[in-house]
Amino acid sequence: MRADGAAGRGPLTIASAGELARLGDAQQYELGVGPCLESMREGVVVAVPDMVAERRWGGYPARAVAAGVRATLSLPLPGGETPGALNLYARTPGPSATPTGRSASSGPTSSPERWRRRSRWRSTATRWASSSRPWSAGR
Repeated sequence: MRADGAAGRGPLTIASAGELARLGDAQQYELGVGPCLESMREGVVVAVPDMVAERRWGGYPARAVAAGVRATLSLPLPGGETPGALNLYARTPGPSATPTGRSASSGPTSSPERWRRRSRWRSTATRWASSSRPWSAGR
């Protein structure tokens, strides 16, 4: 996602790996709010482990869930004159996290599956964030 858009009309998706990403981005563009837009505008990582429980961004969470989005991870892309964000979308809830990014569980023994998912989520985010191409991914 980039902020410049066609003829300065707002954000646009440079590339998408699937329909889920296209729909997730489109919902945010229509409403003007959402995790990816926040990441791009504020320059912060925005994680939404379960869109069903999300209360930020007005009507976006409900629209995202209706489109099949259950979790997102948005990473700001540094550098350049035009801000951007790398957006990862998932059809299943992601790992639970506190605002610090640490797991809300007491440790790996409390939920082994949660920790496996968190590890996959982080690995994917790291791999994709190291790419210099601004794109949106769907899963």
